[in-house]
Amino acid sequence: MGNKHTLFTIIVIVIVAVGVYQIFDSGGNSGGSAVVDKEKAVEAAFEELLDTLNVNVVRLADNDANGLYLVHPDTGMTFYTTPGECVGECLVRWPPHTAKQAFEDGSIGTTLRSDTGEYQYTWKGEALYTFTDDEFPNSVLGDGFKDVWRIARP
Repeated sequence: MGNKHTLFTIIVIVIVAVGVYQIFDSGGNSGGSAVVDKEKAVEAAFEELLDTLNVNVVRLADNDANGLYLVHPDTGMTFYTTPGECVGECLVRWPPHTAKQAFEDGSIGTTLRSDTGEYQYTWKGEALYTFTDDEFPNSVLGDGFKDVWRIARP
């Protein structure tokens, strides 16, 4: 458990250091490159954390329009969250990211679905779903759907 706490501390230090660099960049730079560097640092720290924990539940994606967000590690399909639980007909368009067993480690965990009794992965306590209208990896068509679905972000 000590290694996880040490890694978390390192991640926080990296994020803070990059943030301080961005704030105090006085070279006349608009800060654009510092933002890119910060996002790369966050992404690298996140990937290192998942590797250390030996967890292959989510990975990060990045694009200019949406910044960093979570995707399925194998398919690259975007993960979404919504308040409450998606059940019944909702599941036709919003399949859950299910797990074989209960799991909890930091921001990644599971919840027991009330309708099927299956475990479903969560990010910061919110259940993860994909969207069937996203036809290719890194699509984000579900973001803002019916004003309740949001891209899952780190």
